[in-house]
Amino acid sequence: MEDSRQVIGNLLEVLIEANILNMQSAEKEGDAIFFYIENGIPTLQELLKIVVHSAEMDFIFE
Repeated sequence: MEDSRQVIGNLLEVLIEANILNMQSAEKEGDAIFFYIENGIPTLQELLKIVVHSAEMDFIFE
């Protein structure tokens, strides 16, 4: 159980560091991070960058 908490904590840190849209982190609670954007909604291209970046991160951690 303790190992899973450490793994989840490490994964949350990776998500925070991988924040390519420079979203603000409102809070980190349990196994969730709440992000928000102050100025506008991301464009489709920006959202696609997140998907591609996430896929690359998944590839690295496999």
